[in-house]
Amino acid sequence: GTQTASPLQRTWMTRERSGRSARMASHVRGASFSSRRAVKVYGPAVMRTLRIAPVRYARSMAGTLSTHVLDTAQGKPAAGVAVTLLKGDEVVARGTTDSDGRVRELALGLAPGTYRLTFELASPFFKRVSLDIVIGEGHHHVPLLLSPYGIASYRGS
Repeated sequence: GTQTASPLQRTWMTRERSGRSARMASHVRGASFSSRRAVKVYGPAVMRTLRIAPVRYARSMAGTLSTHVLDTAQGKPAAGVAVTLLKGDEVVARGTTDSDGRVRELALGLAPGTYRLTFELASPFFKRVSLDIVIGEGHHHVPLLLSPYGIASYRGS
């Protein structure tokens, strides 16, 4: 087993092993360990227990969105693509893909619902691609794979 140097430590280990939820603050008078000498001179260790209410965090119902555009014909990210997020007719967010083809934080704090994600492309065939997506709780990533005459998209991670 585990060796402990004081009654205070033994009590702590017993509480820890029994799985009690009380958090404890300890105060030892006289010495860091309750040695026999410290007990004779200063009296036994004093232990105080504080009950702290558990912290409850509200569940976030907000969603976030990022995107990534890849040019599969050239085998590299598509930089400079304008991206717009709409809810109904209202523009919620706008962004432009960086040199890695990403808009890392297109929108934060989105309410659950249906949105339209629009990409403005410089393709010989596709000029604009719009995807109707459903945003729920948590993070959503929507990559777009682009070639001159084909497009694919999926929900990424």
